[in-house]
Amino acid sequence: MSTLTTIFAVLLALILGLVVLLSGFAIIYFLGAGQEYRQTLMVMLKKLPIKRMLEKRGINIDNYLQEQSALDVREQIRNCNNCTTKEECEDNLSKEATPETDYSFCPNDETFKRIKSSGSDIKP
Repeated sequence: MSTLTTIFAVLLALILGLVVLLSGFAIIYFLGAGQEYRQTLMVMLKKLPIKRMLEKRGINIDNYLQEQSALDVREQIRNCNNCTTKEECEDNLSKEATPETDYSFCPNDETFKRIKSSGSDIKP
């Protein structure tokens, strides 16, 4: 092997090592950023009836935030915030839930049914 080939191989190995190292740091950083964003979503959930609706329906909030995409959660928060049946929602949330409880007034009803049936409601 010539000297030039050896130098090129060493440089290539150093660059590859640097890429691997920086990739690891990027993954760790973005995992932390994602966790912070999910905490922000939790704060938003607590301000609206959606959190109580999830609990009333037996959906674990932590699992919900981990398993649903952040965009989907934001859409569901927006649906709750723009809901036109808030009075019916508050009335429903103040009562004891039964298997016959009708949540069809909720703009997130179909989504929550799907989440519940998928097993996202498993308690930790």
